[in-house]
Amino acid sequence: MNDLKTKSPKGKVGMWILVVAIFGSLVLLVAYFAQSDTTSDNTADTPIDSKNFDTQADLDKMDERAISESEFYDTIPFYPEVTGNPIVKSNFDFEVSLTSDKYVYFRGLQLPYLWLDIKNLGSVDDKYNIRLKSAVPEGWDSVPEFAGHTWLEPGQQDGFKLTYKQIYAGLNQEEVESTFTYEVTSEQSSQSLEFDVTMVVYPELSSTMGAPGSAPEAEQGKRPCDIKGTVKDSQTGGSIEGAEVSLWLGNKVRLMPYDMVRITGSNGVFELPCWSVAAINEHYSPYFEVEGYRLLVQKSGYETYVYNDYLNPDNEQMRSVDIELTPLVWASEYDLVWEKGLAHPGVWEIAPTDNWDRFAVAMGKHPDPNDAQYMPSVVSFLDDSGSVLWQKDLADESWAVDVAGDGTYVACAIEDGDGGHYLWDAQGNEIWKNTPVHGGLEIVFSPDNKQIGSGPSAAADGFVLYDTQSGDELWTSTAGSRGARAVTFSEDGQYVFAAPILHKFDLEGNLQWRRFISYVPYVIRLSSDNNYVMVADKGDVVSMFDFDGNLLWRKEHFLITYADMSEDASITAVLTSYGELFAYNAEGELLWYRLVPGTTTEQCVYCSGAGHNGVDVTSDGEYIAVGSGNYHTVLYDREGNIVWQHEGDAELDMSVHPLRRSVMAVRISDDGSKIISGYGTSDPRVLFFERSEE
Repeated sequence: MNDLKTKSPKGKVGMWILVVAIFGSLVLLVAYFAQSDTTSDNTADTPIDSKNFDTQADLDKMDERAISESEFYDTIPFYPEVTGNPIVKSNFDFEVSLTSDKYVYFRGLQLPYLWLDIKNLGSVDDKYNIRLKSAVPEGWDSVPEFAGHTWLEPGQQDGFKLTYKQIYAGLNQEEVESTFTYEVTSEQSSQSLEFDVTMVVYPELSSTMGAPGSAPEAEQGKRPCDIKGTVKDSQTGGSIEGAEVSLWLGNKVRLMPYDMVRITGSNGVFELPCWSVAAINEHYSPYFEVEGYRLLVQKSGYETYVYNDYLNPDNEQMRSVDIELTPLVWASEYDLVWEKGLAHPGVWEIAPTDNWDRFAVAMGKHPDPNDAQYMPSVVSFLDDSGSVLWQKDLADESWAVDVAGDGTYVACAIEDGDGGHYLWDAQGNEIWKNTPVHGGLEIVFSPDNKQIGSGPSAAADGFVLYDTQSGDELWTSTAGSRGARAVTFSEDGQYVFAAPILHKFDLEGNLQWRRFISYVPYVIRLSSDNNYVMVADKGDVVSMFDFDGNLLWRKEHFLITYADMSEDASITAVLTSYGELFAYNAEGELLWYRLVPGTTTEQCVYCSGAGHNGVDVTSDGEYIAVGSGNYHTVLYDREGNIVWQHEGDAELDMSVHPLRRSVMAVRISDDGSKIISGYGTSDPRVLFFERSEE
């Protein structure tokens, strides 16, 4: 089954076959209903294909119900449900507003974020601080006293995200209700504003229903829910081994996909456990209900298959699915040219030269900074054969490295310790070293290689622009707590952007504008025409601005690890630590959603995530390289099809954090012909791939 449409027979023979088939289906339908009162739950499943539908009208109705990925994505509420009354409070200097004073949050389903809008009513720039004034209720976890801050220009209004990430540690099977009191202050106002928010928290499905495919159906003597079927090649009819089949309800539903992902065996067969749709709806009643699951099938070299309707395993006819995958005519193969093992702690970032003849590699030990096993760190400079040209010992881990486009310089920033910012020439000779109060988490060359942007400055909370040749500070500026986590120059080299609080400067250090994003923005991308500014945030937000600082759109996800954008902004790829990949166009419309292969193995479910620098989009947006869990390197095309993938052969170390078992950094050349990826701390190495000659 590929598109749920009847195949038209040719000639008179075909017509008689069709008549007989329809008549036979009607007979079977009558027989089915005649036995419906006595048929047991062990009745054999009937695959979902054109043979199961009784009339053309049924098929037409099914086609009318077909939904796009974007429509499906938006079917389930993203934020907690609003059940209270709006909040609007103001003084002479600023105004705060919240959609409601009471919310219902379904743990494991929704992101626990509340957007507080703040408007600057004054005549000067102002900084606003949000803190929790009341005590944290008993049983609640990770609710910080200081909620954060934001900067606003006169008349500007923007949203600030209140987060309840580890929302209620002691929650079991009963809902919990607590009230929080927040206070908003500003530097320019002597008056503060307070407001109360009540949160009602529901337990996760797994805490009340068990694992997918088990209770409550089994407890009630019914057949546990599952969806099974086969995956075959549409051209040859042969079984497809190694296809990844998953059920999902959109990114808004974290109850899946990890227990509902399976890999087909040599016979192309899969069986997916799942929860009863009726039981899901009973759990979330009366706030909303779902119609069913979506089915997604991925296999390298084939068009990605997305079932065009809802699957409801409560219906016997919706429990078996026969799928045909269409081979890609443009599928490519890549050869592993070389791989190079490196010292601990593990690959964090890879920076290639313009012609991809050399690579600077930074080593970082996240998420275990105090583990002495992975000390000390190094920065390495490799050529295109995998040979180490030189290697430098560092006093601390490095999350930041860049190489001049022509390979003449390598710049590096270490997080802390003795030394912060370094510059070496192509031979590894130290040109200069600067030692700010803290090190830096980002370092970037300007397009002409004459300046280097990094952070923090000596104030430990800013941005610094260096002269490349001398290492002198040209100017510094505050960029936010712990300094600049992301730095990007415009293509013409006339402007530089730095975050956590997003700043736009000219090369003389004059501030053009600044915008509060959310938690820790660590990716900034600009379109070549200077019309779009994309910012990805560790606090789960992807924002798109125009060059004047106007917010065009904002998308929220859970635990974003990295994002990238094509030069024309036609596609923005967003990767989460759970291996979810989202593609948006310039207008913020969802193009497609994928669960990247590698998040599950036979050894464990969700035993690995996606890397922190694990997505790279070619300039034209035709290819998206992804570093996934369990050492998978995956290449998607613009339409969301897997063109190629490499499954790592390293032995998985289950004792370490999932992110350390992933491809932590991946980069692809602009023409899509070369890919380089680096493994995390469990098995640090660099792999270089090149498109096969055809």
